Amino acid sequence: MDTWWLLAIPVIFGLGWIARGFDLKELLSESARLPRSYFNGLNFLLNEQPDRAIEAFIEVVKLDPETIELHFALGNLFRRRGEMERAIRLHRNLLERADLPVEFRDQALFALAQDYLRAGLLDRAESAFKSLADTPHADQAAGFLAEVYQLQSEWQLSIDALRRSGADTPTKSRTIAHLYCELAEAAIERKDLKDAREQLARARTADAALLRIVQIEIGIAAAEQAWARIVELADQTLAEHPEFAPQIVEAYIDAAQHVAFSAPGQRPLDAQLRSWFDASPNDALAAVIIKRLEAAGSMSAALEFARVALQRLPRLSQAHALLRLRATMQGDGDEDLAHITQMMNGMLRSQKRHECRNCGFRAQRFFWQCPGCKQWDTLPYAASPVGP
Repeated sequence: MDTWWLLAIPVIFGLGWIARGFDLKELLSESARLPRSYFNGLNFLLNEQPDRAIEAFIEVVKLDPETIELHFALGNLFRRRGEMERAIRLHRNLLERADLPVEFRDQALFALAQDYLRAGLLDRAESAFKSLADTPHADQAAGFLAEVYQLQSEWQLSIDALRRSGADTPTKSRTIAHLYCELAEAAIERKDLKDAREQLARARTADAALLRIVQIEIGIAAAEQAWARIVELADQTLAEHPEFAPQIVEAYIDAAQHVAFSAPGQRPLDAQLRSWFDASPNDALAAVIIKRLEAAGSMSAALEFARVALQRLPRLSQAHALLRLRATMQGDGDEDLAHITQMMNGMLRSQKRHECRNCGFRAQRFFWQCPGCKQWDTLPYAASPVGP
């Protein structure tokens, strides 16, 4: 047996070497058949020159219409560049080919559906993604279909599509929780508090850690004028998440003014606001504290707090607050100071201070869903403490 193995090993090695030679010849033969434009296109892609790569690939497609994979690559490049009309036309032409294999037909329909979505043709995108329900692209198509429904504010349909989109992930669960929150907010608007609570319970099941749930609970309590409940919810939440104060501080102050907030064992309102600011400095809390001090006639205290806030938040908004207070206390005596304050006010109105952690989109105000990448819970609750 040992002798046979010694003879077999060189034979197997020799056969492998011969097969390698055939494979190499076949590879060289296939490469020789490819137009030079194909390799030029690859080279342009590697050098991050997509415009020239597209031109080269278009030339290949003209010379060899059978290069189906290259059609898909070219369509994806068109979509990336935002040339949706060309991408749609290319993928439609593929679908119209009678000789196109089934697997490529499904792939072409999936690509065309993405083109429609990117172009804003939502009805066509919805129809195309639905047509992929029984194909290998079903899971991905359901995910895109959920995005279509979100753009149409069809929250329940989006939830149903997401549940069909494959394995559960933390991101998927959080998205579903946000969609239930959207349904709860709609129920509050039409004063159907029973439905609002049911939707909120579903959101909590999907992702109990979502802070938006607290905000909507406060909204329900406000509709019922349950002021003590609002104070309780805010105290519990901000003890662990002081960065969430900008989202609920106005409702908290309104509720606190309806209850005996200075009862034994309860912290005075202004002291509570200041403790939250100290724990997590942000523009919203600073503005509320300064406004309350001004309303109480404590201009010196407001000015002193503004100095502290500027040290904690070195940005244009706090510099403007400090200069505005100084201008108010000095009256009309300093025209230069008044002019600078007015100029800074105009600059603040155009500032975009909420930046998406996913795509970098910048917004002037807070959104639960990023307007740029359409992802949920990616904008910071408060504006960044580091200003321009």
